[in-house]
Amino acid sequence: MITSSQIIEEFEAAKKIGKNYIEVFSNPTLKELIKLGPEIRFLADDSTKKIYVCDAVIGLHNDMKKIINLEPPNDSITQDFIGTEISCSDWLEGLSRKRGSVYVMTSSDLLEFGRFELKQSLFQKDWSWVDRYILVSPYLQRMQNYVMRRGR
Repeated sequence: MITSSQIIEEFEAAKKIGKNYIEVFSNPTLKELIKLGPEIRFLADDSTKKIYVCDAVIGLHNDMKKIINLEPPNDSITQDFIGTEISCSDWLEGLSRKRGSVYVMTSSDLLEFGRFELKQSLFQKDWSWVDRYILVSPYLQRMQNYVMRRGR
């Protein structure tokens, strides 16, 4: 198990995709989040306890995955989204906005439009470690209640 004292905050990678230069940070400091802007796209990898972030205006989840060469673990539930974007049960993907002095998760295509089996798997994981960077727990609880009530 990875403890919070073992988490290292760092600049992960950057790459020019199209006309945009996209910077990806892993386990970012608040200062790094603020540098990226008021809307952050993030991908939390539960298997490594790493969170990757980029500016939501210029980068997509698929861009981040390409930049850091992220592949789903063999034992995870995967889903193919539009074309080539792959998501899996070890990755929590979402969008967050700065509210006061914290970033708060506001949406997730994966949780709103993904397969029910994948959503259930994501809800069974403890994502509270992500709250250190982006407050995800309230959104996840609301979505879990909504998804389970609707049954999809």
